[in-house]
Amino acid sequence: MSATRLGPLVRPMSKVAHLNRLSLTVPHHHRFSSSPCWHSQPSQIVKAASGADAPYVKGSINDPTTFPPPSKAHGSIHWTLERSVAASLVPLSAATAISSPNPLLDGVIAVFLIAHSHMGFDQVLIDYIPKRKFPVISPIACWTLRAVTCGVLVGVYQFNTHDIGLTELIKKAWKA
Repeated sequence: MSATRLGPLVRPMSKVAHLNRLSLTVPHHHRFSSSPCWHSQPSQIVKAASGADAPYVKGSINDPTTFPPPSKAHGSIHWTLERSVAASLVPLSAATAISSPNPLLDGVIAVFLIAHSHMGFDQVLIDYIPKRKFPVISPIACWTLRAVTCGVLVGVYQFNTHDIGLTELIKKAWKA
């Protein structure tokens, strides 16, 4: 038998076919085997998404992972700021509880509580909605968090200046 005669009987698997777990499978009989051999065929969605000649996965298993360039703003400075804000909430809470209602302390503790909450929710978004996996939703979620944080800052400012303030509210709620 010549190579041209065996050519149509044996199909090489495409690069995408073995990676597609949801593909349809079609039995294919080999020339010298009586049992069918199942080859995966990619769905139309996977074919369209992968492009004509582009591989489904870029690079190979031996390529190193790319890391973002180191930045002090996203590393040590950010970590120090988060810990400083969290640690300063303890003496601020004690100072506002002991002293009489003070608008300056109300403002400082409000800003620190909101900053602490914002940084915590930001880390949740970074962990559970990463930008590399959700390129559209991640920035929308981050900007939504920023808008909500600004709204809360305005609301707490209004509450502290035109109403009883945070410290007095907590004291009244504690005694109720």
